[in-house]
Amino acid sequence: MKKYLLIILIMVLAVTLTACNSGNGLTNTEDSFVTGNVTVLKDGVSSNLSNVVIEIDNKQEVTSENGSYKIEDLDSGKATVRVLKGASNVSSKVVSQSNEDQIVLWENTINIDAGENIVDIPVNTIASVLKYYSEFHNKGVWQIAFYANPLSGKEIKSGKVIDPDGKEYTLEPHFGSQWHQYWNLTEPLAGYYTYIVEFADGTQEEFKAEIKLSDFQIDFPNLNYPVANQVIDTVAPTFEFDYIPETDKAYLRIEKKLDNDEWERLDWITINNAQEYKIKDTILEAGNDYRWTLQTVVSADVFPWSEAKPQYEYFTISK
Repeated sequence: MKKYLLIILIMVLAVTLTACNSGNGLTNTEDSFVTGNVTVLKDGVSSNLSNVVIEIDNKQEVTSENGSYKIEDLDSGKATVRVLKGASNVSSKVVSQSNEDQIVLWENTINIDAGENIVDIPVNTIASVLKYYSEFHNKGVWQIAFYANPLSGKEIKSGKVIDPDGKEYTLEPHFGSQWHQYWNLTEPLAGYYTYIVEFADGTQEEFKAEIKLSDFQIDFPNLNYPVANQVIDTVAPTFEFDYIPETDKAYLRIEKKLDNDEWERLDWITINNAQEYKIKDTILEAGNDYRWTLQTVVSADVFPWSEAKPQYEYFTISK
């Protein structure tokens, strides 16, 4: 009898230990999750990136308006994280960096530990539209730019962009592993742009993405003070301006006139409101000529990133 009781006790203990281990082992899917924020980058400027897909081991989550995401119930251990751009205005094919109708913007392998895992992800923009004032044309014109950023382990061999009229633009090495190309337009050219990149391993990425007419219809900010070659008597003026509420970011750009009539670019200054900015008294100097403008990022996105730069206004600081 004692022998049978001992056997039963051992069986109960074994079941209990198995249950405990299954709830707290290395493959626990209840306590492991990944959270973070996704930002889009261009020329050192970053902004939260909404409405892109984060994929970890076939589980997906769309980033919120502020670029945040959270994917739960993950296994501990190594996992591949991808950032995918949906196909609302993208049609892809023959893609080595793509997942069916989605472009892979970022990919990396991480180690997931039990509990919270924070993974913040920077993503580079693919295309941008800059509306700027041209003194030569005496009106607003546009600059289109395309960027190619290989995934980890890839190396770009060549690339090109074909505009809606069939004209080809060759991508060239830019900074680091990035390639890019830009060109100017005096009139909007809406439609699908074809992007083709060849990699050193023989693979290729190709997709078409639409730049809409609305992407060219960008409002310039208004520059209100100082303007029209005004002479001011302070090295710490309050710059006055206004821009549309939908603006994502704004940057005050000031340049100093040199003796050879060239212009020296000073630091970009981030603007935190849509009306005015009082500059520090350590940036400008009495007796010099300056010009300024306000560059606004209207839409910080992967495709396209839209921004505007109106004509410069000139002023002088008296001695």
